[in-house]
Amino acid sequence: MTKLQQTILGILGIGVALAMGGSQTEKGGLLYDGISAPKVAEKFANAPVEIKGKYQMQNTALKIEAADKNSIAVKIGDETKSEFEPVLTLNKWDKTTELRIKPKGLEKIATKDKDLAFEGDKIKFSTPDIEYHFYDAPTSTEEGGYEYEIVLNKYTTNTFYSTIDSTGLAFYKQLPLDQEEHREGETCTDTECQKDGVITSQRPENVVNSYAVYYTGSSGDYTALGGYNYKAGKAYHIYRVKAVDADGQWIWCDQNIVGNEHQITCDDNWLKSAKYPVKIDPTFGYTSAGDTFSFVIGADDGLVSYYQLIDNANVSKISFYAKLYTGSSVNCKGIIYNNNSGEPGTKNSYCDNAGIINSSTASWKDTSFNSNVNINSGYYWIGIICQSNGIYPGWDSSSQQQRRSYIQSYSSPLNTWDGGGFLPETNTKTSIYATYEAASTYSRNSTQQINNARIQINNGRIKQ
Repeated sequence: MTKLQQTILGILGIGVALAMGGSQTEKGGLLYDGISAPKVAEKFANAPVEIKGKYQMQNTALKIEAADKNSIAVKIGDETKSEFEPVLTLNKWDKTTELRIKPKGLEKIATKDKDLAFEGDKIKFSTPDIEYHFYDAPTSTEEGGYEYEIVLNKYTTNTFYSTIDSTGLAFYKQLPLDQEEHREGETCTDTECQKDGVITSQRPENVVNSYAVYYTGSSGDYTALGGYNYKAGKAYHIYRVKAVDADGQWIWCDQNIVGNEHQITCDDNWLKSAKYPVKIDPTFGYTSAGDTFSFVIGADDGLVSYYQLIDNANVSKISFYAKLYTGSSVNCKGIIYNNNSGEPGTKNSYCDNAGIINSSTASWKDTSFNSNVNINSGYYWIGIICQSNGIYPGWDSSSQQQRRSYIQSYSSPLNTWDGGGFLPETNTKTSIYATYEAASTYSRNSTQQINNARIQINNGRIKQ
């Protein structure tokens, strides 16, 4: 059939429908428009206060501005397009990083079969078989998050594809613990490892088969230098995907990122027998700390991670993320070792004031110097030594072996690191970082600004 014949038949179809009293501009009609820029503006003007009070509209996009330069900005849609598109964009550190995710295959669906609605606090983009819901999730982690929810109206497939693009980010899958390297003598399940009756590692259910997302540049706090507080470098966490049917029955689904494609796969038999609609809910958490914990810090135990300092600077404190394992409180102090051919070498400096862990709820703790310590450019190892049993430091799996451990002395740390260790040198990003002040000998490379991370620290990956 030629395009001319299709056009004639389309016109005849519209004419017949109009003659029968039907309106082709209403939902379901051949000329229905639910996502054009004028329609988006009209719908936003009549949106609930939960939407209008949170988002700003720019053409066909809705935005939540970042609260400050270290916070996350959210955008739903693409303001450069003439029609609304269900794309989620997250920016952090003044767009130093960007994550963008959009469902694939929408170009195959006719415009008349696409619609946009604002209901409560949700932005809903619908097609005949699948809906995409976007909404703020402030309680999903202690630092908030955002939901990118796929809603199935009926069974069509068990695998769902989205395009995921990013700037300045690396994605690390958090496998079940029994599939990762662990200490000799440990027995592990998906979520827990034990040795001699002691729980040695914990990975929450919703972290198994999730993705920790890290900035590929610096870690550390450069606020005093006019830069950003990257903390340990973690930008987001894409938590484990759960599918829930209309009766509240649920299963975990798997997810993988291959190139720039995000894939979600759910059990096919479960989906076929589920009661619809079914919700599949990837959550993008804003957490800045590792979500896995290991009992690695007992009395006089030391743990350090590798970093690079490109220019001279002063270190004022070392911050770490941990929770209590036993006892009422544990004192830990930060320490810096010089690098010796990719391993900890001689002691550089040791903090004067301890950070105190006194809760089974994880939190960031500071351990500081009485006077700032001047550090020259080069490679170093930063970490902590604890006075007594015992804490669980936070970490995420990554792709580089940059963690070392050794039995130390809290009152008098070793002047030279003595090798060995009580932990396997696993691929980890430990939740620890330093805070920097300007040094008297600090120099700035004119080709790169401080707020683009001239001072560069990475627990899990060396950045040249």
